[in-house]
Parts: sequence; C-alpha cells; structure tokens
Amino acid sequence: MYCDVAYKLLNPQFMLLSFQACLDDFSHHNIDVACNLLETCGRFLYRSPETSIRMGNMLEILMRLKNVKNLDPRHSTLVENAYYLCKPPERSARVAKVRPPLHQVQFLFQLPFLSLKTLC
Repeated sequence: MYCDVAYKLLNPQFMLLSFQACLDDFSHHNIDVACNLLETCGRFLYRSPETSIRMGNMLEILMRLKNVKNLDPRHSTLVENAYYLCKPPERSARVAKVRPPLHQVQFLFQLPFLSLKTLC
C-alpha cells in the first residue's frame, strides 16, 4: 500500500478516509486494520505536506482511544508500535567519534590481510 500512495497510484485521501472509518468503530478487527494502515503508509502520510496536519490529528485521536478503551495487551502493543512507527519520539543526534589519522592508516594496512583471510 505504501507504494500505491507514495507513487500517487492511490489517492492519499482514500487512505485517510479508511483510517478514519477504522477510528469511528475502534474495536477488534478495525484495530488490526488501522494498525496495518499505519505500518504500511502512515509515516508517508504523516511526513507529506498535504496530509500531515490531518494525519497528526488522527494519530492523537488514536492514542486517546487507546487510553480510553480497555484494550487487551495485544491490541495495545499493536497501537503503540504503529503510532511510534509513524511518529518516532524525538531524540538527540548521534555524536560521531573522531578517530586519529593513525587509526585510519592502520586499517588500510590491515585491509589486504583481512581479504586474504576470508579467501582462505
């Protein structure tokens, strides 16, 4: 489904309407369908400019429904995983290690021996 939406073969509004229908009747199999929609094309819909606001609102509704309804652990985990797949938590950027030039030169000397070792 992601390819269909990402390559404009399927209208993104159709996916939003399908997701909205699942949220309107948020029970049993509709939870599974909503999570599957989010896992396949939710991140694209959340990141694309024309659907980001509406998708953000629907994600908030999804989390409110999860908290209000008494879901079994399987459905609760499905909803959380789908939500965080679409909208990952903010985290700080990784700090790259600065290696001295001597380490880089040593690796270049070891490279031919590593390739010979794999051949033997």
